[in-house]
Formats: sequence, structure tokens, C-alpha cells
Amino acid sequence: MASAPGTGFLSSLSPRDRRILIYAAGFFGVLGVSLLVLTLKGRLDDKASRVRTAKDTLEVLYVMEAQYLEAAQRIEASEERLKEYEGQRLPAFIESMAAQSDVRDLLRQVDDQGTETVGNVKQTTYKVVLKKVPLAGALDFLYDVETAGYPLQVERAVFTTVFVSGEKMVDLELGVVTLTLTEGA
Repeated sequence: MASAPGTGFLSSLSPRDRRILIYAAGFFGVLGVSLLVLTLKGRLDDKASRVRTAKDTLEVLYVMEAQYLEAAQRIEASEERLKEYEGQRLPAFIESMAAQSDVRDLLRQVDDQGTETVGNVKQTTYKVVLKKVPLAGALDFLYDVETAGYPLQVERAVFTTVFVSGEKMVDLELGVVTLTLTEGA
């Protein structure tokens, strides 16, 4: 009978050497499979990490999209508000607020101090001066100006106490910035 190829080599080994060879082959087989598993696990972990990073990036993009849409709506609403007061100049608005607060005769100055353009918004600074106004009238005027809805911001308010015929009055100087859309908006 013919023996299988390679069986002569194993049969020529002593039982102790055969056991060592089988254990060595098993050890190296397990070691090879373990290295293969570790390599594949490393690749899978790397791919999983990339997927998590992409998912986190996508979540950030969704949040940023929501913030962008909200900001775009606020900008649109602000532009509509600016267009609402487009035809009314600040001096006329200030005079109407002074009349409403009963201090129109005490309004001395509404002067343009300069203009700066930021994007499609023109910012114009004005100096508004009221002289010898009762404190209550000055506060009413300031309140009316700030709450009327006109696109302005009072950046500076200087109250100076003056006495007129022994009565305490104030001189009020305001630094006011108005916002208007430029022609291209």
C-alpha cells in the first residue's frame, strides 16, 4: 500500500516530537488567527471612528443649519423693519418725539456727525441736544425715542444739571446711531 505523501516524515518522528510539532503548529495557527483578528479589529475600529466623526460633523452641520436659518429670518425681519422707516429721517422723528414728550421747544440740535457703511447697512451718528429740560421731560423724551420702534440706538446720554431761576433742570446730549439700508440691499 502506498502511503500518503508526507506521512513518512510524521511517522519517522518520535511521539514526543510529533506532539511538539502539533503544539507548535497549533500555537502558530492560533497566533496567526489572533494577529488576523487584531488587524481586522483595528481596521474596523478605525472605520467606526471615521463613521462617528462623520456623524458628529453631520450633527454639527444640522445645528449650524438651524442657526443659519434662524439668523437669516432675523436679518430678513430686521431689513423689513429698516424698510418700514426708510422715508422718515431722524431729525423729523426726533422732533415728533420731542413734541410727544412736550419738550419740542427745548430741542436745540439734531446734527449729523458722520456715516459709516457696514455691509449693506449704513450707520449714521447724530448728536441730539435738549437744553434746560425738566428731568421728567428729559426721561420721557429718552424713553419715547428708545421705545418708538425707529431703527436707532442711543449710544450715549449725558445729563448735565443746570439751575434756571432756582429750579433744577437738565441739559441732555444724546449720541444716536441710526441704521438704513444702502441702495444695493
